[in-house]
Amino acid sequence: MKATCHKSRVYHSGAAAQRVQVAACEVAGCVRAEVQETSGDGAGMAEATVYVRLERDVCMISLDTSGEHLHMRSYRLETAKAPLRENLAAAVLLRASWDGTCALLDPMCGSGTFPIEAALLAARMPPGGLRRFAFMDWACFDEARWMRVQDQARQQQRPVSVPILGADRDPGAVAIARRNAQRAGVLPWIDFEQRPLARTPDLPGPGLLVCNPPYGARIGNPRDLRDLYAALGNVVRRLPGWRAAILTTDRHLASATGLTFTDDGVPLAHGGLRVGIFITR
Repeated sequence: MKATCHKSRVYHSGAAAQRVQVAACEVAGCVRAEVQETSGDGAGMAEATVYVRLERDVCMISLDTSGEHLHMRSYRLETAKAPLRENLAAAVLLRASWDGTCALLDPMCGSGTFPIEAALLAARMPPGGLRRFAFMDWACFDEARWMRVQDQARQQQRPVSVPILGADRDPGAVAIARRNAQRAGVLPWIDFEQRPLARTPDLPGPGLLVCNPPYGARIGNPRDLRDLYAALGNVVRRLPGWRAAILTTDRHLASATGLTFTDDGVPLAHGGLRVGIFITR
């Protein structure tokens, strides 16, 4: 039982948690245990976390069915420098209208999150298909039904028919990306290579170049990064039929690419920073 109170007449989180637990036990006809606002040792039994949130005298009670945060797909067990959350990578792809019908390239792929999420999307593989959820340890969990749901999802899968490419100048990052893709079950559909941005080959279009390049608040100084962003723009311009989706905190760095974007950057939160998705026309 975890409780928070904000601007409410019931202002003590422990009292709020206790009252909800007493009421729940009365309804369920069970014996009330001592309230713990943080998880106990749970030895020998599965725990179900109940959240009680009081905001201006309005109470919301919710049950945690997920466990670990939903952005965790269970494949990214290794990370490179400045990793990108899996769900944020998927959001960028969807915002850029990439649907798995054209090529995709991440020339600064790091631990491979963009190419892996693209392969999952193109193959119609459920992003949480590899992970466990908290509800799977509950007494009411119907494993047979869950297996049927998984079978139905697998029947929707399809082979990836477009090139998905990931590159990074760091050989260690490329090795991590390959291992993450192997865990995700999509390595056969992704071509990872170790090479710097300047050696990006000419590729036939149509396609989407997507990347999470360094930016000042994350790595380095913005003034030192303008040449990198200019080089990124040069790569996009010599790929006819390609669009770009670039994630950065600084619209001035985005402008250094010399590319024309559809807007000033769709805002997103990333690791405590305010970032924007800059997408070319």
